[in-house]
Amino acid sequence: AGSVPAIVFESGRGPVGESRLKLDGRRLVLSGRSRGELSRALTYLLEAEGCSYLWPGKLGKVIPRNPAFALRAFDVAFTPTFKVRELRGAAYRTYKGKVARVGITDEEHREYEAIRAAAAIDHPGNRPFDEWHGCNDGRDLPGKLNWGHYFGDYYPRFHGEHPEYFALQPDGTRDLNLSRYPERPRLCLSNEGLARQAAADILADFRRQPGLYGHTICLPDGGPGNFCLCEDCRRCDPLNGKRTLLWVGAPVSGRYSYVSLTDRVLAFNNRVAELVTKELPAAKLTMYAYSNYVEPPLAVRPHPSLIVLSCAGNYTCGDDDAAERSIAGWAGFGCPLFWRPNSFIGFRTSAPQVHARQLFHDFELLKANGVIGVDESACNEMWANRGYDAYITMKAIFNPDRLDYAAHRADWLEKGFGPAAAKVGAYLDRLDAICREPGKLSGAAVNWVDRERAFERAFDLPALRALLAEATAAADSDVVRARIAFLTRGLDVAEADIALSFDHTKADEEKFIRLLKERCKADPLVWNPNWYGSAFYGIHLGKGK
Repeated sequence: AGSVPAIVFESGRGPVGESRLKLDGRRLVLSGRSRGELSRALTYLLEAEGCSYLWPGKLGKVIPRNPAFALRAFDVAFTPTFKVRELRGAAYRTYKGKVARVGITDEEHREYEAIRAAAAIDHPGNRPFDEWHGCNDGRDLPGKLNWGHYFGDYYPRFHGEHPEYFALQPDGTRDLNLSRYPERPRLCLSNEGLARQAAADILADFRRQPGLYGHTICLPDGGPGNFCLCEDCRRCDPLNGKRTLLWVGAPVSGRYSYVSLTDRVLAFNNRVAELVTKELPAAKLTMYAYSNYVEPPLAVRPHPSLIVLSCAGNYTCGDDDAAERSIAGWAGFGCPLFWRPNSFIGFRTSAPQVHARQLFHDFELLKANGVIGVDESACNEMWANRGYDAYITMKAIFNPDRLDYAAHRADWLEKGFGPAAAKVGAYLDRLDAICREPGKLSGAAVNWVDRERAFERAFDLPALRALLAEATAAADSDVVRARIAFLTRGLDVAEADIALSFDHTKADEEKFIRLLKERCKADPLVWNPNWYGSAFYGIHLGKGK
């Protein structure tokens, strides 16, 4: 058997996370401890032979015709820099029920998800797009680590007996208007009883889950209540802290200048960490650096058990360096760092966007500065419009040969579009320029609505269609023309979405929803009702309201 050329997979070998390819006589051995390591080794081999996966589905898979396949003299091993490599999509489990706001029943939604899932696989049994690119394929950690917003059940559990656990509001009460978002209470972080309760709950979870390596202590996401205004909490906020805009909903709603809340958040997390590690010294706790507490602290150092997940990074406001500044500041404390941004949201329209160059730059910089994991949120899975950004993001997350952005861009264009690559590249460049227009707005009064309007004004639909028409004319095969047609259908989404203006009527909205319901089943990799079902991402259905 050793004389017969063969590709051999060997599992259960090597360090955690390491993939290896080695020619042994006439056998090319791909080895790793688990499926993830073997999958990454296989992708390395296939891409070395000219294969690629541009976006999910059959049309996105590039398999060149090669009648003679020769085993190369590989002897290479690689381990991803990021021990966690996750890119979250708009999945059914997340948006179940929420699509009712766009007139889609749960039964219709299940049917749509089945159609979308089938369309996203190029051939039965093949790996999905994200796994091909080394994402969402396992965590190279010593045990289970969880993160995400915590304290979601605290208001119904404790508001009656312990109102002091919750944020003092401008009206002098600790009553939060949580009828719509009961899982999003604002907390009084200076309250010692709250810290003891949190530690007790977290310790109970560790006891119930013996394999748990780290537990979330991330604060709830934004809700209708205000951050705590009590004297003890405000005493934690350094007077020389970085200025931020603090939302106050009552009695006079608006955003008011205040300092970063990071020191108060970190002081609370440290108290909980001290209580937890007193009983379980090896326990880890995950915390978000997020919202009004994204900036590094000034007076409080993180407890050694804390893992910090920075949510900094937004490519729609011209502040391209936000993620770099946040990570650099937190890195100085020596605590393990993750990047957990919502940067993939981009502008909250579903029109095509390109933020790929800055995304790639940030990922490479974070690797060089000790960031050990990434959890990139909010890929809208509308692949005709954000597939290029998703591809580049995944290449940045797992980049074994440390290629630069230009090399990955050229590979996507040349393998996918051949002689039309230059014209499709011009289309990407035009989108990149459009996405930079809103960043030119400046001043404290500029808000997300202003930037969204600026993006839609800059979105030159006729020029973009013309560039793709030129690409079609340059194409030399039916498959390349089909790929360009796929991108062009993404512009149809943009046209419908942008027509749903900030001043739209109910009739406009109903017309859009009818089109959405029709197209999401007919073209499931281009249209995605989940994006519109979420109250956060589906901002179009409430523009300016």
